[in-house]
Amino acid sequence: MLEITATNHSLVSGYGLSVNDKQTPEQTPLVRPAEESDKINGNKKRADTQQDVSSPANEKESDKTSQLEKKDSAGNPELTSAENRQIQKLITRDRQVRTHEQAHLSAAGGLAKGAANFQYAKGPDGKMYATGGDVSIDSSRVAGDPEATLRKASKIRAAALAPAQPSAQDVAVAGKAGSMAAEARAEISAEALKVLAEKTSQNNNKGEAAVKAYQENTEEGQERPELALYA
Repeated sequence: MLEITATNHSLVSGYGLSVNDKQTPEQTPLVRPAEESDKINGNKKRADTQQDVSSPANEKESDKTSQLEKKDSAGNPELTSAENRQIQKLITRDRQVRTHEQAHLSAAGGLAKGAANFQYAKGPDGKMYATGGDVSIDSSRVAGDPEATLRKASKIRAAALAPAQPSAQDVAVAGKAGSMAAEARAEISAEALKVLAEKTSQNNNKGEAAVKAYQENTEEGQERPELALYA
């Protein structure tokens, strides 16, 4: 918002009445002295009224009224330079907050629980500006599926660090997502080792059974079977 430097002044109009005491030849002689005196006194009172309008006390009241009635071109009360600077800061903060939370929402996708929540402050111009915000996301593990949990943890971390300048809370959420991912990897590795052990055990059992059968077929007095090898 541009700083308003123009000032609208309210003008207080005063009506001045002139006094003409000069006698002219054309003046009618029918005016009695008493009437002439009243006329002069009346002119004097009007002159005193004119003097009161321009007195210092009335000038101060006029200036005070003018200051209270200062308005901008839109008809709103004119703001001071300090107030306009404060509004500019609020506008910048509002833009930063909204951009920050939108980055969270875009990266979170379906993990976001609704729209962003904002905290507001009222500016000198009477408008509300966002000064803080947050986005709620689903950070629960996927039960019984460590691989899905790993993918989800990666997405949570990406959403937390999506803004150009992540907050301390964003970094903390990213850290928790990293711990979730590490646990999921450990579960995946343990599952893989378990499967490998089971396969190894099955292979060992098959080998033992083959050896036992071979030994049974080669007892004393029986001819050992010949093994045929094929290229």
